[in-house]
Amino acid sequence: MKTRKRLSLLLFAFAAVLVSGCTGPRVLIGTKDEVRYKGTATEQEAKALGEALKAAGVFTDRGVTVVLSKGSDGTIISYVVKEALWDDATYVSQIEQVTRTVAPAVGGLPVKVRLVTTELDTKKEMTVHAPVVFGSKDEIVYSDAATEQDAKALGQALQSAGYFQDHGANVLLSKGKDGTAISFVVRDGFWDDENNVAGFQVMVRGIAPAVGGLPIKVRLLNTSLEKKKEFPVS
Repeated sequence: MKTRKRLSLLLFAFAAVLVSGCTGPRVLIGTKDEVRYKGTATEQEAKALGEALKAAGVFTDRGVTVVLSKGSDGTIISYVVKEALWDDATYVSQIEQVTRTVAPAVGGLPVKVRLVTTELDTKKEMTVHAPVVFGSKDEIVYSDAATEQDAKALGQALQSAGYFQDHGANVLLSKGKDGTAISFVVRDGFWDDENNVAGFQVMVRGIAPAVGGLPIKVRLLNTSLEKKKEFPVS
């Protein structure tokens, strides 16, 4: 996903505290930030990931820990984050976007992401996939229980509805215990116009069969992936 603005500071709310139960080899980035690595992950991969996280603004020498693991379950990046942020949809979306950015350092996507406590207890886990691209610029990012097939069906429906016109539109699709959610990245202030909201309600009712039908939760995001408006379509 190509967002045009720097991701918000919420993205960097990692737990910069002592991580207990975290042993094994590590590489330091700066004097405080670290990548722990295990399984078949190598020191070189850990260093590459650390440098990529530094470039992304995640590592700012505050004592942040990230764990890289490779093995039979594939590539796993565990982020040690502050309490309850794993339940914040905006934060989760931004973590996924950072992972897409740094994935080439560890062999590419897909990558399994875990949001963990300072005791390394997993609070949320998801697999980050490459976006599905329509034309050359429009993208759908899918997560949770949503599949590539769901993303392709949604993209085709958005093309038929005239929303996808190869102008660089970004859409996020997720499915989970709370149902189906479609998030649209829109320009600043778009969410304040009730006519725009009404237009999205009509469009989403039309494309709903592509993702399993109604109800659907619609989110309007700014280009930093921050939620600005949310409403149900049923």
